[in-house]
Amino acid sequence: MPDYPGLLGRRRLVDFVINLAIVFGLMLWYGFLPGWHIALLPVLVALAMLASLGPAFLVTAFNVKYRDFRYVIHHPVRALHLAGRVFERDCAGALALLLQLEPNGRRH
Repeated sequence: MPDYPGLLGRRRLVDFVINLAIVFGLMLWYGFLPGWHIALLPVLVALAMLASLGPAFLVTAFNVKYRDFRYVIHHPVRALHLAGRVFERDCAGALALLLQLEPNGRRH
């Protein structure tokens, strides 16, 4: 099957929706009812998808203009992937909590 543009993103979105339905099913099974703020989850997913379109369109435009850009973009993306956590635990508020929950973060 040929890989059409955007098909992989749609596959992952469908996978996310299926997993979300399973999580909600388990939450109902165990009697855990989330608060009203769970209704904002689709809005946040849509905002994340829209935010990812900006860099994607920029990289696509550079790839069309400069043929070898796909070989150049590989290195910064790999560096960002391997960089790990930048912030330390002395951050304040919700960011500190998120950094403690990061699975690839350092353990203190």
